[in-house]
Amino acid sequence: MREIYLIGVLAGMLTWSSLSAQKHDYNWVMGYEYDGPEPFGNMRIDFNYQPPKVFKENLKINFQSCGGACSDSLGNLLFYTNGIRIFNKEHQLMENGDAINPGPVWNNSQNDGYITFYSPFALPLPNADNIYYLLHADAALATGTTYIQHLYYSIVDIKANNGLGKVIVKNQVLLEGDLIMPTAVKHANGRDWWIITAQVADTKHSLFLLTPQGISGPYVQDIGPPFNETEYVAQSIFSEDGKHYLRHDSNIALRLYDFDRCSGQLSNLRIIPFQGDAYQHSFFAAFSPNSRFLYLSRPGSVWSLDLQATDLSASYDTVANWESNYYPNYPWATAYGLNQLGPDGKIYWSNWTGSSQAMNVMNYPNLPGDAADCEEEAFYLPRWNSLTINQFPNYRLGEWDGSPCDTLNAQKPGDGFTATPYDAAKISRDTAYTILPPIPGAKCADCTPRDLEWLNNPMGYIYALMVLRETGKPPADWPTEKAEREGMFLRLPPKKK
Repeated sequence: MREIYLIGVLAGMLTWSSLSAQKHDYNWVMGYEYDGPEPFGNMRIDFNYQPPKVFKENLKINFQSCGGACSDSLGNLLFYTNGIRIFNKEHQLMENGDAINPGPVWNNSQNDGYITFYSPFALPLPNADNIYYLLHADAALATGTTYIQHLYYSIVDIKANNGLGKVIVKNQVLLEGDLIMPTAVKHANGRDWWIITAQVADTKHSLFLLTPQGISGPYVQDIGPPFNETEYVAQSIFSEDGKHYLRHDSNIALRLYDFDRCSGQLSNLRIIPFQGDAYQHSFFAAFSPNSRFLYLSRPGSVWSLDLQATDLSASYDTVANWESNYYPNYPWATAYGLNQLGPDGKIYWSNWTGSSQAMNVMNYPNLPGDAADCEEEAFYLPRWNSLTINQFPNYRLGEWDGSPCDTLNAQKPGDGFTATPYDAAKISRDTAYTILPPIPGAKCADCTPRDLEWLNNPMGYIYALMVLRETGKPPADWPTEKAEREGMFLRLPPKKK
C-alpha cells in the first residue's frame, strides 16, 4: 500500500468550513466554437434557478465529449475544464492550468476539446474551504477502441490569485493501465471520500480515500468471477445513497455490488448479463434520487431496473425509445447520449450526434415505468452542444447515521447534507456472487458480429469519432445505416461561417 499526501506547502492552509448548501454541481458548462456567430458559442446551465436557466457565455473554450465544472458550496462557479485546460470563474486560463491529460489525444484535441467519455470531477478537500482535488483521466488509442491510460489528480487552491485560483499540483498519477471509468462516493463519516476504479476485465478493484491529509491507497479488493471476454468500458457509478456500486460493462453484463461506506467493502455481487446478441446493451447509467431505480441508456432507448424487486431481471422496463427527432434539423439527432442526475432531481441527457440545441430530460425518475416521463427535446439550448454533459458525484450525501463510522458528528440540521440510516442487517462481508437471468433486448437481425462490436461499444464510437476528426472520414467498417437507425450519427459539428 502506498500513501499519497498533500505537499507541505498546503499544511498551513487547512481550516474547517461549515458549509451550508453543498451546491458544487449547480453550474454546468458546455458549447464550442466560442468565437463563431450564433448559434456557436458557450453556455452555462445554472441550477440556482428553478427551473434551471441557460446563460450564453464567452468562455473562450471548446468542449467535445469531455467537460467538468466545480462550484462553491453556495453554487457560485469556481472553475471548469474541457479536459485540456482549467479555466477560472473569470473565464481566464487558471495559473498552471494548461496541459492536463498530456499525450497524443491531448495533442490532437487541444483546439477542440478532449474527446473521451471520462468527464473530470472535483472533490472538496475535507476540512478545507480552499482546496479542491480534480480527478481526471487521459485516453489512449487501441485498434477500434479507446481506454483510460492514467487516472490523475490535480489540486486547485481556489483562494490563490485573489480568488481566481491556481493549480498547485498537476497530473499526479493515481493509477495507470487500461482502466474503467472512475467515480466517487462520500465516506460513512460524512466528511471523507472514496474513489474507485479498476483495470479493464480485471476483478481487482482499486479504492482510494481522500481525507484532510490527502489521498491514500490504493486499497485493493478482488471480488467476482473472471471476465471471459473483453470488458467494454461504460459509465460506472454509485447510487445516490451510496449503498450500491454499478460496474458497467457494455459488452457482457452489468455487475451490481453492495457497498459499505465505512470499510469500502464491495459485496453481494449480482451479475446481470445482456441477452445473447441483443441490440440493447447499455452505455450510460443513472440512479433515481431515491436510489430505487437504475436507469440504463444507449442512443436508441432508455430502460430501468427496480432494485426493490424480488426478481431484478424481471423488473426490466423500457421507459423510452428514440423517436427519430432532430433539433434543429437533420442530421442532428436527439438520441440519448451522456447523462447526469441534476440537482433538481431530473435526469438530463446530452445528444449522441456531433451537435444539437436540445437535451432530453426524465422529469420524475423516482416513479416507475412511463410515470418517469422521459421527454425528448425537453430542455432547449441557445447554442450548439456536442456530446458534453458535466458529471458529478453526490455532494449532498451525508453521514451514515448510526454506523460504526459515524463518529465525527460533522453535520448539523440545515447544512445541506442528507444523512442515511444505518441498517446493520444489510451489511455483508460475503464475497460470493449471483448470476441473474439476462436482460432482454431487441435483436439486430442484419447485424454482423463486427456491427455489434461497434454498436455495443461506447469506446468504439469515441475511436470512430477521433478517426473522423483526424481524417474527415469514419472508419471503413463503421456500420453507417445501422448506426443511423440508432441515432449514432458520426457527423462533425457544423462549421462556423
